Amino acid sequence: MTLIFTGAINLAANTSDPKWFYNLVHGTFKRWVAVEAYGIEPPEDLEDEGRIALGAQHFAQNCVRCHGAPGIGQNPMVLAMKPTPQHLPSVIDQFTDAELYVILEKGVMMSAMPAWPAPDRADEIWSTVAFIRQLGDMDAATYVDMVSPEASDAPEMEFGPLVEAEPMDFYLTRYPMEEHLYAAPTGGFADYALAGVPVAQCATCHGAEGDGAPTTGEAPNLTIQSPDYLSAALQSYAAGDRHSGYMQVVASQLSDSQIDALANYYGDTLETKATVMDEAPDAEVVAQGETLAMVGRPEDGISACLDCHGRDGTANADGVLVPRLAGQSQVYMARQLRQFRSGGRGHTSIWSPMTGVAHNLTDADIAGVSAYFAGLSPMEPAPQQDETPPATPAQVETAETQITQVCSECHKEDMAGAPSGETPNLTIQNVDYIERQLYDFRSNRRDNSRMHQTAIRLDDEQIDALAIYLDGMEPLVRQPAEPVSTDLTLGEQIVRRGLPTEDVRACLTCHARENTENLPQIPNLHGQNANYLAARLDHFKTAEDEEITDYSPMWDIAQKMTTEQLNAAAAWFASQEPVAK
Repeated sequence: MTLIFTGAINLAANTSDPKWFYNLVHGTFKRWVAVEAYGIEPPEDLEDEGRIALGAQHFAQNCVRCHGAPGIGQNPMVLAMKPTPQHLPSVIDQFTDAELYVILEKGVMMSAMPAWPAPDRADEIWSTVAFIRQLGDMDAATYVDMVSPEASDAPEMEFGPLVEAEPMDFYLTRYPMEEHLYAAPTGGFADYALAGVPVAQCATCHGAEGDGAPTTGEAPNLTIQSPDYLSAALQSYAAGDRHSGYMQVVASQLSDSQIDALANYYGDTLETKATVMDEAPDAEVVAQGETLAMVGRPEDGISACLDCHGRDGTANADGVLVPRLAGQSQVYMARQLRQFRSGGRGHTSIWSPMTGVAHNLTDADIAGVSAYFAGLSPMEPAPQQDETPPATPAQVETAETQITQVCSECHKEDMAGAPSGETPNLTIQNVDYIERQLYDFRSNRRDNSRMHQTAIRLDDEQIDALAIYLDGMEPLVRQPAEPVSTDLTLGEQIVRRGLPTEDVRACLTCHARENTENLPQIPNLHGQNANYLAARLDHFKTAEDEEITDYSPMWDIAQKMTTEQLNAAAAWFASQEPVAK
């Protein structure tokens, strides 16, 4: 303590340490890394050219400034640091692949070596390891060729005036909070944003034509997406909502005007083109993917991909933005689906069912749908499912028998639900939504013991018959005698504008008529029983997170609203005419 208070401990960086002290500290570091790396198995595709190319761009943007490169020394400012970062090409053989992974993932305290900025993105870390492993045998000319951007006539994009920095939901915060600023735009190791040349940085991974060619599809094809989606994705990366150690570092440096300019450049200006695949995928793999895309596997909670991705989604940048998949890179889609499955991807829009869906995807499923969509042309509309045909006589008989003997006991003979609101009006819902709910009840993915006992007795054919039959019914309205709320003015305000001070989006962000038409997994609320809606919203508000299906955003939304607000929103939807089916 005396040494601390007297200032006798020398913390200056312009001093040298004796050799024994270096060996002690560096030996401790290497031993820690070796222990942490025990049991970590590198992926089999670490020699993949695309992974190496992708890792090279991250290295050139961030790592080279401290660690140098083949034939390229270290900056004098870095050499004046203590401890001094190692020149990686000179020491790379001292570390195994697993040890490099640990250093990148966890960082090293009090050494200026940061941890990976996005949790759960092992795929990105391994791509960086893939490149770093090459440094020992690489010459300067090869390195420069790998990281030099392609020639491009892309326009400059000025940084512009900065009105206010936006909060960044960074996963790692430390005491004292007031001494750090978690906000974007940020400063960066490279000055492409302030210099007004962000396209040059984007091109290193995505290529001058935006199709991901330099990294053979490890980076996505941007030309197939809408400007609204690209802008929302960049904003989500910058805010930390969507996770990527590569993209958050890039996007957080951009101004809002640059984000919009980049979105328009890649989404509107450049020619739309498919990612070039090295070789055609196996026909059987594609066929399996086509089945999932067109039909899904509802018994496992997997809806048809084309329920959402066969359409463009909404044009509203604040709405449910659905990415286009036709012509996207196969390897990129596969990695993203695995990220959804592990829960490490984060989100771009307010609602994404993909985390819930991907939990039930096998590796073979992921390979199949990735190959199928990669083989489609982005210049043509994605295949659409045929409209649901009317129920066959056999299905009508099956459905009417089930309704008479079972369903009518709770939902009434007309299936418009109990006037009390204890059971919902099913006549307003579409075939895809009803089918999904019945399968979820049957498997207990949706928690309702009474419906589970009912649905568990239904086979697939009976579920299909009920869903198609109900889809063909004329929408009815049955309102309770005593509604939960008569404040339709407040309800309309919440439904149309949300509650900005509570960070609650407008209900119509998801439940607008055009959304439920294009995204059939979103339930129709117009014309639903007010008391039923109020009860469901109260359930979302009071239930534990794990009690809600993992593709629903409603738990988080309802937590931020008062009972009065929830009831008012329910009453407004109940007062509306049902959506035509």
